[in-house]
Amino acid sequence: MTGLSRGSGASTLAAALHAVDAGHRDQHADVLACGAHPEALRLARVVAFPPSGPRPVLAVVPVRGAEEPSLETLSHRFGAVVLLPHIPEWARASGPPADAALVLGRDVATLTPQLRVLADALRRIVAAVLGSGQLESAVPPMVIRPRPAVLWRGLQPVEREQPGRAG
Repeated sequence: MTGLSRGSGASTLAAALHAVDAGHRDQHADVLACGAHPEALRLARVVAFPPSGPRPVLAVVPVRGAEEPSLETLSHRFGAVVLLPHIPEWARASGPPADAALVLGRDVATLTPQLRVLADALRRIVAAVLGSGQLESAVPPMVIRPRPAVLWRGLQPVEREQPGRAG
């Protein structure tokens, strides 16, 4: 499990799935966590993978106040795309909530409606990972994130001209 960026919900999702949180810099992942805000979804659209082999699952974590994203454009890029429900109590937590690891082990009838939706989404993530063949591979699929580039001329970075500046 890795996040596309900091604050993507990867730690909470890893706790809920009983998975390893590899941080947001790892280049291998069975599951990628991505926030449902425009910048994170843009990163998900341009992340690169090897030309063959299984693709990671994308778990889209809702952002408070953001409208539900359209995920159709991402579905062909990943093994599966799963939208998770917004759980306000968890969004305020500074780390993975203690009850995240209990969701899949509890009787569905004892869960709140939001946690039932989460449990269903977690099961879809697990089914997609199991069905993809990823676990038969020695390492998870490679994930190559775009990095911002700095232009260099010789040994000095090139400053971009600001509009309205004399140069």
